[in-house]
Amino acid sequence: MNSVDRKDPRVRRTRRLLMNALLGLLTEKSLQSITVSEITHHATLNRATFYLHYTDKFDLFISTARDLFHDTLMDALPREHIGHVEDIKTMVIATCNFVQQAIAGCSPQNKPFEPVIEAQIQEHLQDYLYVWLQSDAMKGTELTTCAETTATLISRTILGCALRWMREPGSRTPEDVAEQVYRIVMNGYWRVKPEELQQQ
Repeated sequence: MNSVDRKDPRVRRTRRLLMNALLGLLTEKSLQSITVSEITHHATLNRATFYLHYTDKFDLFISTARDLFHDTLMDALPREHIGHVEDIKTMVIATCNFVQQAIAGCSPQNKPFEPVIEAQIQEHLQDYLYVWLQSDAMKGTELTTCAETTATLISRTILGCALRWMREPGSRTPEDVAEQVYRIVMNGYWRVKPEELQQQ
């Protein structure tokens, strides 16, 4: 993607138009068969504008998956990073809800692109968790592994449990999954747990 100011309201509006155009087309046909011309036509923009923001339709698809999941997390946790370890439960519930909508609701012709969505979820969770683990809120805790590895492991745990929940409908609620992940995190990733630090 060319250098653009993503905070500029005009840029955000343009990217939203392109994203919505793609999402609309994905309900009708496969990503593979969608063209940039169709996307720009539905967005009422020209091709030159498209290429100012994205290299191709796959770049737009990846960005759309990432941005939609980011919005889901921000709706659940409207701040730059987790405030407390129990917020992980909220992250798990948000992830369950997102995978149910974005992956379980994926049309059959777009099933081959599910791993792309999953990768964006995991990477965004990992980045979010890493910022939290480096934040002032976590000073004094002692991790069993480095922050980067811990963020990777927790993000994969959250995504894996959410996907399993999605594929076993009716067996558990997102809240059940959140409690399970929370216990795994609290028992597996700290020598000195945040809750113990608060009690000292």
